Amino acid sequence: MVSAAKARSIEKKPDGDAAALQEQITSLTAELERTRALLETVEEWAQQSEDWARSTEAQLIRAGERISELHVALDAADGFRVENAALMSSRSWRVTAPFRGALRVARVSAKAIAKPVLGVGLAAARSNDGLRRIRRRLSASPGLKANYPDDRSTSPGDAE
Repeated sequence: MVSAAKARSIEKKPDGDAAALQEQITSLTAELERTRALLETVEEWAQQSEDWARSTEAQLIRAGERISELHVALDAADGFRVENAALMSSRSWRVTAPFRGALRVARVSAKAIAKPVLGVGLAAARSNDGLRRIRRRLSASPGLKANYPDDRSTSPGDAE
């Protein structure tokens, strides 16, 4: 805004000064437009910053909720560890330790013994003439063979 004293001094100036004043007005108008454009840009940046702040705040809230959930899970795990430690140090756990060890050895031993025995039994079953005849009859009837699939296409001695 132009003050009243300045306006009176502008009115008193001759026409040569009017052209200079018109140039100054044009220059100031252009500067005002640049300032408005800059202000719009700054307002856009401010809006983007507010949007980013809201998004970041929402992420922070979700992260805080997740941290709370993890604290609950950690507390539960600590409770299980304490309970497990109490169980492992209990008298019943110590008393039954030899039985658990014997069972572990028995399972390993049973597997070690069962594998070769089953292998010998399977080989004997495959070489059995009666079983070979049954397998041949099964292969002659596709419907029956589908219900009793053979693990091999033919066995030794099946060919006639």
